[in-house]
This record gives sequence, C-alpha cells and structure tokens, in this order.
Amino acid sequence: MWSRRLQQVRELHRLLGKKTLEAEILKEASSRSNPKKIAAARALAATRRFPMKAVAEALGVARSCIAPSVRAAVPRRRGRPSLPEDDLGARIKDLVAELPTYGYRRIHALARARGPSWRAGHLRTVNASGAS
Repeated sequence: MWSRRLQQVRELHRLLGKKTLEAEILKEASSRSNPKKIAAARALAATRRFPMKAVAEALGVARSCIAPSVRAAVPRRRGRPSLPEDDLGARIKDLVAELPTYGYRRIHALARARGPSWRAGHLRTVNASGAS
C-alpha cells in the first residue's frame, strides 16, 4: 500500500516538474517578439536554457525544424592536430620493400619500435604499405 502511494507521489512530482518546465518555456517564448512558432522555438532552443525536446513539445513544433539551426550555432569540436608527416609514408614504403613478406601489423610494430619520428596510426601504415 505504501509503495503504491509512494509511486503516485513520485509520478505527481514528475508531472509537476514537467508542467513547470512547460510553463517557463511558454512564458519565455511569449516574451520574445517573434510571432511565428518555429522562429520562437529556434531562438529558445539556441539559448540552450531548455532541452530541445521540451521546447518542441511545449510549442507544438517538430524537433526536426529546430535541430539544424541549433547544431549550426554550436562550434564543432576539433580533434588533435595531426603530426607533420615529412616523409613518413615514403619511409614506410621503403620498409615494406625491404620486408615484403611482413603484413601491415608487423610493419606497424617495427615502425613504432624505430622511434618517435616513425609514430603513425595503424591505418596510415596500412595505406602506405598498400596492404588490403
């Protein structure tokens, strides 16, 4: 009996939080001067104050209408810059020419053992060695 009541209370808390969030979203959207729903939803989602799904549901707009503009506003993460290659590919090809029976995994291990100037990802080794 208590567990059922506790579940009901938790569900009511969840619904109250959802309705409060919807009310905040609608209040924020109505305070903006743009009368179009999609434009208001895009502007509201771009602030990243509310989840995109909640904005879309509260304003009755498809998430697919909002998503492209929000993605474009966020700068993409850049990975680590690649190391300068110099003549690494040529050196790997020379190593393959010396040892034609070695596969790309062994060539990669030999290249890594030769020092930091030979450091390369295994795919670069595969591409340089011509293995398929």
